[in-house]
Amino acid sequence: MLFFTIFAIFLLPYAISNRIYLGTYFGFFTSDDDGRHWRKSDTMPVSSSAKAIFATDSKIYMGFDEGLFVSADQGQLWEQSSQLKNNPINSIFVLNNTQVYVGTQDHGLYISLDGGDSWTQKTIADGLGSNNVVSVYVAAGTIYAGTDVAGLSISADGGKTWMIKQTAQGLADAKVTSVFAIGDSVVVGTQQGVSISKDRGQTWENKNEKTGFECYSTDNIYSVAMSSPNTIYATFSVAGCGLLCHCLGISSDGGNTWTFKTDKDGVGSLGRSLFVLGGEIYLGDIRAMGDTGHLSISRDNGNTWITQPAEVPSIFVVP
Repeated sequence: MLFFTIFAIFLLPYAISNRIYLGTYFGFFTSDDDGRHWRKSDTMPVSSSAKAIFATDSKIYMGFDEGLFVSADQGQLWEQSSQLKNNPINSIFVLNNTQVYVGTQDHGLYISLDGGDSWTQKTIADGLGSNNVVSVYVAAGTIYAGTDVAGLSISADGGKTWMIKQTAQGLADAKVTSVFAIGDSVVVGTQQGVSISKDRGQTWENKNEKTGFECYSTDNIYSVAMSSPNTIYATFSVAGCGLLCHCLGISSDGGNTWTFKTDKDGVGSLGRSLFVLGGEIYLGDIRAMGDTGHLSISRDNGNTWITQPAEVPSIFVVP
């Protein structure tokens, strides 16, 4: 059982179980058996909390308010990226071990094509919708950068040019909270529901209160994920009923119909963060209203849950 404060989580398929990386106030933790046992590294690069983690076969990337840190030895030693120093990191995505995309607060999007040795910065001056990139994902040669006030920025040429999608272009809301993509399919979480595209963001179908998509009377989305182009997950930002209202939406038909899993089904986390690996679901939240956060894990696609105290505001998934 976890009793330390967790601020970021990342999982990799490892042997029979999953490898989990945790960044906490008390150090860097690794589990090779899906959270049953943990080992600690005492070399946390900074004293603040990790807001994002992404792991590849050879490196671990961690984002803090102080910038980006990289480890090539499973978290024993860390090197800070000099170009991103003191840039608060919101999101990290790595493709093919060498292409690194980092969304920052107020400094736009950073792109590296050599594993983080050199960087190119993209801002509103380059056509990005906003310099506050809260979520970044890359699929099928397309970059998706979700922003706090300017919707979704899309680039099909490595960030040279950008197409902006807001409500006028069919997005549910301009305040994006999370982005996920597989192939041509893109799912965007917003404060006004979920936007789904099957053509790399050219057209959108929205699921929100107007279409009956709501849980506990809200369509405000915390996070989204996919395990296939047709299997979509979304957690809801539920207000007005304390710590008891937990809700996860699951669709197995591309968003046409949804099943909702709540606290009544055993979900023990608010789901501020979401991580999906196959049929395994990881939901996390942070301390709220005097209560500790919780990590809820389901290994059967949401039918049963195991919950333990832990604070998890950031979870990222690579199927």
